Amino acid sequence: MQLSPEQIDRIVRLVVQQVRALEKSSAATTVQLAPSVEISTDGSEVALADRIVTIETLEGKIGGAKSLVVSPQAIVTPAARDALRDRGVKLLRDSEAAKRAKKPVEVLAFNANGVTSWRERGPVGVFIDLTSTVKQAALAAKQDKIVILLTESPEAACCAANRDAEIRAASVDSIDALNRVLPQTAANVIAVDPGKIAREKIAEFIETIHLHQTVAAPAALTQK
Repeated sequence: MQLSPEQIDRIVRLVVQQVRALEKSSAATTVQLAPSVEISTDGSEVALADRIVTIETLEGKIGGAKSLVVSPQAIVTPAARDALRDRGVKLLRDSEAAKRAKKPVEVLAFNANGVTSWRERGPVGVFIDLTSTVKQAALAAKQDKIVILLTESPEAACCAANRDAEIRAASVDSIDALNRVLPQTAANVIAVDPGKIAREKIAEFIETIHLHQTVAAPAALTQK
């Protein structure tokens, strides 16, 4: 069956429309991992590492605490302040206590197989193109999160990500590499092929990131 030029043009337009619709619907419903917190032994004090504290940040984390500790530089929204006041929770600023709290980690994936084991640790935002992935990584970095970017092309992902001034991306292939790279770069985006990290090593991988989370980035890497 031979199609006319008009029929071919119509088919092409329909395909393009469907692709665009798919991009809008599946460009990743990103769900961040709940930020880890440090809670005092008696539960009276909670420390958060978040740079921006909102109502959503506080949800499910205060419990019966009487005080919330954040870093001196943290931005606490008016609504969050009101919520703390209504619950009788005192807002404190202490850099050391806030540093001990674990930073939020957001896991993103692009062009990667083997992310199932990572989903066992928490949600993974799956993207259909590198541009969208980098945009979400930059947004997370601005919120002082640490991003784990799962991809079978970690070096290429780093090249693309490092074009954004908010990002310091590094590629690693093991926990040993993580221990070597993070103290030198204070990377906030860590690209890794999920096939390189065994299922039973994922928790250690994340804990290693937290171990180095307070390392300051070299000045040369933060100049804009």
